[in-house]
Amino acid sequence: MKLENRFVLRPEVESFTGKSKTWIYAQIKAGTFPKPIQLGGRSVAWLKSELEEWQVQRVAERDLEVGNGN
Repeated sequence: MKLENRFVLRPEVESFTGKSKTWIYAQIKAGTFPKPIQLGGRSVAWLKSELEEWQVQRVAERDLEVGNGN
């Protein structure tokens, strides 16, 4: 699977995850979601490839749980 390496702004991250800004930043604080990259001022973005990696990890965790009978 080829990962896309481009900047993604928060509204697109929310759309990608289906989650709110509050949830995203709570997961960043917990260390379970990719950290954003400071672009300047108050502007931040995420690398699409890191978001895709995070997504693949979530699917793998689900599959592991399913394999364990959960």
